[in-house]
Amino acid sequence: MLTEINRIKQNPIFKSETDFFIQYRSNFTQSIIDYLDDENQCKCCLLDKNRIAENFYDALFYPKKDCFEKHLCWMKFSTKNDKNIGFFFSSLMYNLLEAFMEHKKAKGLKKSMDLIKICAGLQKEILSALESNYTFDVSPYLPKKDGITYLHNMYRLERGIRFITHTDLGTCPHVAFVKQTGQYSAVVQISDEQMTMMMSPHSSFILKNSDDEKNFSVQTEILCAEENTIIIKEIKELETSPLLSRKYPRAAMVHASLVHIANEDEYITGNMLDISEGGMGIMSSTKSHFEKGQNIVAFLSYEDEKTGFKFSFEANGIITNIIGIEHVFRYGIQLSLNDEEKDIVHNLVDILNGVENEK
Repeated sequence: MLTEINRIKQNPIFKSETDFFIQYRSNFTQSIIDYLDDENQCKCCLLDKNRIAENFYDALFYPKKDCFEKHLCWMKFSTKNDKNIGFFFSSLMYNLLEAFMEHKKAKGLKKSMDLIKICAGLQKEILSALESNYTFDVSPYLPKKDGITYLHNMYRLERGIRFITHTDLGTCPHVAFVKQTGQYSAVVQISDEQMTMMMSPHSSFILKNSDDEKNFSVQTEILCAEENTIIIKEIKELETSPLLSRKYPRAAMVHASLVHIANEDEYITGNMLDISEGGMGIMSSTKSHFEKGQNIVAFLSYEDEKTGFKFSFEANGIITNIIGIEHVFRYGIQLSLNDEEKDIVHNLVDILNGVENEK
């Protein structure tokens, strides 16, 4: 049923009448908010009622917004409590059609008739979808964006992706697994810590899969905070080169770390993403004027409370790569370490990879 909803949304009327659907959004969503308040629904949801209503409207009427099961959750709550959700949804559709005909006047009779048929189809499919089984691919017959195709392949191979959430408070990596895919977006499950970070302004990356070194920038939105699921969209592969030499084994960071990098003119702070004897990747919310090939001094600090392993030292380095979008930047740094420092980093990599293998 979700497949049919996403197919219906491809009708040209949703693109040609974009202005109307943008204008009517607030009326439609306010009706849902009032209904949820009157019926005392969704009071336990971590998402506010405005977000629930807006996401539902966008999932129904915006062609580039995939409709997933959780967008219908507020209707399912009502169904479980024997509320006449079908009658309420019919009134939503009727009011939308009335507003559209008023908007088009006599000039839009044919389009009004088209929209009546479309809304009738949406109503039928949505009410049926409330009773339908889980669907992994909600748009199986529509062409997918390249990033979604890649995630779909990861799912088929039963492989996770390293999803990293970064805010001003720090960086949190997690191996996430794809739960659903659409035409333009996918649903993944993240960690409790990342969901907490999602509540504040943030920027996020899907960083390289452990084998194929792909890097993506993504946009995100919370789908269901109770289940730690988010929607990732606008998935764009970033131009990159290997950050670190393959001569040395590398490990992703799992505990608190702090890095300062500086030259004569600038000084920024970030968190380590991964490290080897040859170099490291760090993420920072600070935009800089650093350039590839530039010499810097790095101040590294790391502590693992569980094992008691910690270190802090200064090392010279060269910036090998900079990947950035607004508010979050990743720097690749080649390090020049003495023998003592190499031993420290070597031991850290062994510890981190040992933890990963145990998992």
